[in-house]
Amino acid sequence: MVENTFWEAIRELRQRRLIPREWTRGDLRRHLSARYSPNTINTVPSNQSMTKNGNQKGNYIIKGLRARAWRTGRGKFELIDDPEGGLRVTNIRSELYDPKEARLRNIIDMALQFSAMMRLFEQGSKKELFKQAYTHAGEVFTAECEAEFKKIHARFCSWGIRHVALAERKGRGQIIKGISPASYGQIAKTFDVVLKVAVYYCHLPDCEKSQDISTWLNAAVDTKMMGMLRKYYYEDVAWWPPTIAGVDRSTYLSIQETVRRFIADRHDGKILPVQFDDIYWRALNRQQV
Repeated sequence: MVENTFWEAIRELRQRRLIPREWTRGDLRRHLSARYSPNTINTVPSNQSMTKNGNQKGNYIIKGLRARAWRTGRGKFELIDDPEGGLRVTNIRSELYDPKEARLRNIIDMALQFSAMMRLFEQGSKKELFKQAYTHAGEVFTAECEAEFKKIHARFCSWGIRHVALAERKGRGQIIKGISPASYGQIAKTFDVVLKVAVYYCHLPDCEKSQDISTWLNAAVDTKMMGMLRKYYYEDVAWWPPTIAGVDRSTYLSIQETVRRFIADRHDGKILPVQFDDIYWRALNRQQV
């Protein structure tokens, strides 16, 4: 089985008919205990499930995450998007059951616009980008450690460079540059802004958990910030491309390491990477640096 998230793993078990449509924690333990902790298997199904009438909801749903399974009986669950489902429950229906679902979707949508990256992407990429950002943000909300967060982040970026395209650029009625794949740096910056808005600004999934996640978040670095960091550490980062459009995975990781170095050197380690881009986006755009 390929590496995937907890709910994707359950869905794959269903697709392979390894567990029944109505499954229990015991069914999951037989297949997933080597990959997920007993605590995850014991608590996540209840926390992210609800009854079909909406009267009973898990703690994660109450805190703003979308429901992933129905509670069908004592200790029994069924995926909302079960592969064998006749009528798939739509996003609208889940929003009607829980207004927090609509709130989360609106936050993700606003965050994508706030990233200033959506205007660069080809029109056909935007709908799927929203779906993936929504799904992966939800996974971050339930991550148990920074290492798990890094895997989710890398998985989103790997998806993005394969499926998100930059729109063609035109000038004076002529095509200057055709449709092309987005860079790792562009995808990562987009997701970093989404997480900053959802976690650092909006305190999702809750205030206590958001404080933990905020310490894991990366800086949403743009071309101007790259230029500033290059001035301070030129000998070490001279190999960086001139713009975020040329940033691949190794460069992105180097940028994040350099941000943390800059924070240690210039701020005595007293700010977070997610605060770095807040401060320096404003400063650089006002030419205060």
